[in-house]
Amino acid sequence: MKPFLTLLVVVLAIAGGFWLIGRNDTTPPDVVYNATTTPTVSQEKYVNATASDISVASPATGSLVPVQFDVTGVAKGWYFEASFPIEVQDMNGKVVAQTPAQAQGDWMTTSPVPFKASITVKDFHGPAMLVLKKDNPSGDPERDASYSMPILVQ
Repeated sequence: MKPFLTLLVVVLAIAGGFWLIGRNDTTPPDVVYNATTTPTVSQEKYVNATASDISVASPATGSLVPVQFDVTGVAKGWYFEASFPIEVQDMNGKVVAQTPAQAQGDWMTTSPVPFKASITVKDFHGPAMLVLKKDNPSGDPERDASYSMPILVQ
């Protein structure tokens, strides 16, 4: 009987492995959901940027936001003509809202400059990513930078 149980455990383990490999899981690896589906962060996502380049004061990472909310913070060197783009993306990367962040001071400096944006999300509710993108009028991919953080749109 013992060889049968061993064989059964091996077969189930192999079948489980194939099931995991075959799953189509679109949840990004840096976002974890708890029992109430409120996103929490296992790590913030910076692409060609650091926390000294861009910092979001509001909303907080992983917070519940209304369909219309403000985004505030400071950015250093992200502006072109005093603005840079902000997007709300669903968990598949589809843009569900976008707006420019506006500098709240002299943007032609090497110092951090406060920004503010008001964004309205239409026809979408649920987990999303707030994505701030460095304005790159050159179009040169090497100059692209972004910061992403999870939010939950009410």
